[in-house]
Amino acid sequence: MRELGILRSVGFLALLILTLLPATAWAQSATTGAIAGEVTDTTGAVLPGVTVEAASPALIEKVRTGVTDAQGQYRIVDLRPGTYTVSFSLPGFSTVRREGIELNTGFTATVDADLRVGALEETITVSGATPVVDIQNVRTQNVLTRELLDSIPNAKSRSSLAALTLGAGFSSLGVGDVGGSQGETVTQLTHHGTADGLVTVNGMKTSSAYNVATAHRNIFNQMLVQEIVMETSGAGAESEGGGLNINMVPKDGGNIFSGSFLSEYTNQDLQNGNLTDELRARGLRNTNRIRKIYDVGGGLGGPLKKDRLWFYTAHRAWGSIQELAGVYFNKTQDTLFYEADFGRPAFYDRYTRDSALRLTWQATPKQKVSLSGNLQDYCWCYGFNILNPEAEWLFWVNPNNNFMANWAYPVTTRLLVEAGGSLRVDRQKNGIPKETGNARSVLELSTGITHGSRFASTFFVGDTEYGDMGNQGAYQSRASVSYITGSHALKVGFQTMTGKSQIKLVQPIYNVQYIMRNRIPVSLKQGAFPHSEQQKMKLMLGLYAQDQWTIRNLSLNLGVRFDHLNSYVPAQTRPGGEFLGPITLDPVYNVPNWKDINPRFGAAYDLFGDGKTAIKASIGRYVLYHTTQITKQNNPAAAISAVTTRTWSDTNGNFEPDCDLRNRAANLECGQMDNQRFGTPVVTVRYDKDVTEGWSARPFNWQSSVALQHELRPGIGLNVAYYRTWFGNIQVIDNLAVTPADYTQYCVTAPRDARLPGGGGFQVCDLYDVTPSKFGFVDNFFTLASKFGKRRQIYDGVQVGINARFGRGGILSGGISMGQTLFDNCASPDFPPQFCETTQPFAADTQIKFAGAYPLPWDLQASATLQNMSGLPPFRTGTAATYSATNAEIVPSLGRNLAACGTRVPCTAFTTIQLMEPWTQREERYTMLDVRLSRIFRVRQARVEPRIDVYNLFNTSAVLGSVAGFGQAWLRPTEIFLGRFVKFGIQVDF
Repeated sequence: MRELGILRSVGFLALLILTLLPATAWAQSATTGAIAGEVTDTTGAVLPGVTVEAASPALIEKVRTGVTDAQGQYRIVDLRPGTYTVSFSLPGFSTVRREGIELNTGFTATVDADLRVGALEETITVSGATPVVDIQNVRTQNVLTRELLDSIPNAKSRSSLAALTLGAGFSSLGVGDVGGSQGETVTQLTHHGTADGLVTVNGMKTSSAYNVATAHRNIFNQMLVQEIVMETSGAGAESEGGGLNINMVPKDGGNIFSGSFLSEYTNQDLQNGNLTDELRARGLRNTNRIRKIYDVGGGLGGPLKKDRLWFYTAHRAWGSIQELAGVYFNKTQDTLFYEADFGRPAFYDRYTRDSALRLTWQATPKQKVSLSGNLQDYCWCYGFNILNPEAEWLFWVNPNNNFMANWAYPVTTRLLVEAGGSLRVDRQKNGIPKETGNARSVLELSTGITHGSRFASTFFVGDTEYGDMGNQGAYQSRASVSYITGSHALKVGFQTMTGKSQIKLVQPIYNVQYIMRNRIPVSLKQGAFPHSEQQKMKLMLGLYAQDQWTIRNLSLNLGVRFDHLNSYVPAQTRPGGEFLGPITLDPVYNVPNWKDINPRFGAAYDLFGDGKTAIKASIGRYVLYHTTQITKQNNPAAAISAVTTRTWSDTNGNFEPDCDLRNRAANLECGQMDNQRFGTPVVTVRYDKDVTEGWSARPFNWQSSVALQHELRPGIGLNVAYYRTWFGNIQVIDNLAVTPADYTQYCVTAPRDARLPGGGGFQVCDLYDVTPSKFGFVDNFFTLASKFGKRRQIYDGVQVGINARFGRGGILSGGISMGQTLFDNCASPDFPPQFCETTQPFAADTQIKFAGAYPLPWDLQASATLQNMSGLPPFRTGTAATYSATNAEIVPSLGRNLAACGTRVPCTAFTTIQLMEPWTQREERYTMLDVRLSRIFRVRQARVEPRIDVYNLFNTSAVLGSVAGFGQAWLRPTEIFLGRFVKFGIQVDF
């Protein structure tokens, strides 16, 4: 009862204090594991009151203590990853010590003990392998230890971590990384049908408030990493999302000075070619080439005061410059046309610089404080996509800094209080490549490729243009109180985030983009720039309770979480430009104002009672990670009619639109605008309050899993699992200015081409054109798809994985993962989209991955990573063949001209359609094998390991991207894997 009273008092005090403190003050660490088990006597009777001590050099306080409860069970939590010795003592019984327990983050190691009657001074040391099955927690995870990361050939970038995690993929970029060739990418990894996972450092989000879901801008400094935890399913109530959650656990230092140094390098002289006859036949003239890949860094840690204050500092610079196959600079950049300069291939130039410092302070015998910060900048120079390089951008973030504080206080053996906070500071700057000059943006429909310069594609993405994005700040706080007995663990806590995002006067070089087909003008796109906006996150709040009960062989994991998100748009003035004057905008509140209750249920059953076989099941509701992104879409500055398209008949052939571009009606060479409200201060995008406000309005998914985990033999664990994910609150856009009766259905005859199914000539239907009387009327309204019928997105997958330690130091992990996703988008406001129901088949998401290392004689070590993956579609979203159908091709079926034609003759209007169902056009499967050979030298106290890595040993030339626009260039590769290359490196640990 005394402890329950302390729990209430301390919990209330901690929550009150932390709520009143600024958001930068505190946050909870999510970087620990636990040791638990049962203590009995030699007759099998349980022993309450046994003192259990977990000791490790990883703990600045050296020892953490627990006591068995009435069921003879104990649990010691908040343990840093490392090697532990566990001791059991009780008056009248001999002391039992269990040594060499390897503990990882997020894992509960089961360590049981049998005590026999004897003198307390007698100590019995028991040896045994570290448990490989967690029989209490239901989550599944892949832990990338420092040993594994140092042993295998892997660039250790975020994208390269996917090669080490079954089921992990890419939402967009990063799939082509070979040995660090793509540098760092901030793209989100996908897993089990969702891309909605968090990236955290020491348990704190690395994103800005701009977009938690994808803007994971702060990059891991590998010289600071102790281990990386890839949580793949069964996330508890501490997490709002259930995607692939990635957490980096930093190094703490210690009582002994230690450190490491790393250097790796390769260039074009160490690379083989991989251009095949098949690729030449598809129009590829050269392959991806390395200019250089480099990584250099060092770290040092130790005591500033023994057992009281530790430090660790790490510094790293890494990046790559890679030439791209099939994409070239423009030889005639000073014209409106594109001519490939085959002597100047396009390239990525991506680099990151980071300096970090971490302090760990044992403030009192029971209170630990850690402070950390890193100063970082990075550049994705020449942008995200493979357009034409002059139409790309220099995506530069500087500063890109992160600061954190954490506090832990085990009040008693049963009561733990934790708190902390973080501050994110980043500023994005979108620069113009020097090769761009002052060129106009041109979209060539015959290839689907933009050249000249960059131009926005939609009305609310002005941030993708050139200019200063401004500061993107984020403040986080966390606190929790845990009450732990042996058989019961209750944790309650909260998490908060506040912040802002802004865009400052971004715009393309010109406010008009030319659209051509085979160098003949057909239409224009006009943009009302410059664009400027700001959003603020008032509060993102998570309140949670996570309870775990162990009843004999059964452990119940029960959790519930309340999620609240409230953001708003402050009063602002949108500046004027060529097509739109300055506009003063009032504030908009509660965009969104979401409230959700998310239950989490899980059970783990120790099948035979020996801690070696567990059956686990979990189901939980998870909200999607939205922050100011939806606020941005509700911002009047972003929702104003800022983009419109109109036909262009260049009758005099001067490649200048000889018409009044401010006139919305057809005049001279230009047709009427397809958005009649363009250039007027009228918001044409509005949101249903059922989408932005209230309980359970936030997009969400349910995730469930059933798994069998089994220890095949000491050190070798097997995991077999089934996963299912389904989504809710799917949103659609309803143009309220039109009704289904205002659309006419038609078909298009596909072109004759041997590359198409059946040689082409088939009918492509389910296409719609608005009636001429309603052309250009736009009043978009975001609302729930459920108001128009049932939309579905469902993922089903299975996975078989293995993690093993074997022989004299061998390690191996990997397995096979298969999954498929159903997309049913047929329930739509006015008409169903083309190919509205598709299934991404198992073949599109079947992976075989393995990584391992083994020591050889003479201090040699060999290691490798293997991936066998399905080939990609031309566009990674599944798009197979995009075709710009002309008005002349459409008239026979439609029975009239396209509405965009108006009364103009001739009509240059067109419609972009898909000739083939998504996912039907794919490249062949590929196998990627990377190998390493290293040798260890001992130089006094230092461990020196020079090494040679060979990436893409089989020299695969699998296609990673190709032209999806149907025409002569259709399926011409734009990116392939780098050919086989050698990288030299050296690592020194001391």
